[in-house]
Amino acid sequence: MKAFIVFALAAMTTVAFASPKIGDSATYSASASGMDFSMTVKLTAFNETANSFTKETLTSIMGQEQVESEEVATEDLASDEALNMVMALCETEVIKGKLASVTVAAGTFDSCEIVDAQSGAVQNLGVVPFGLIKYSSPEVNLELSAFSAAL
Repeated sequence: MKAFIVFALAAMTTVAFASPKIGDSATYSASASGMDFSMTVKLTAFNETANSFTKETLTSIMGQEQVESEEVATEDLASDEALNMVMALCETEVIKGKLASVTVAAGTFDSCEIVDAQSGAVQNLGVVPFGLIKYSSPEVNLELSAFSAAL
């Protein structure tokens, strides 16, 4: 379970963040190995000297909460423009996805659906904080249940 959480957080860091700003947050409902949990990711501070954000992740599993904090370099965070580019290039050879409307607890979103043929994993990316709307694989399901984009 902990390995999945580390994987999910790493994927969200490298996949996409929408317009990174202090206060951006996303909450995900998830299940893995028959266990349900929730995860909230939030940017809480900006270090101008290091040009990085502090990302806090609150994971709740069976009533127990764990908070982790890490520094994420600004260049590792995608902007709205980068996510819009993903949407524009979704159905090209560059990304090899398909444009799709996806409905999750947080709402209905336009997304770029990307399927990993080898693992069967499907991820829906869109212009929302942290970019990830939905992730499904034979072992793990994760979907956006709430978000807040800082102004």
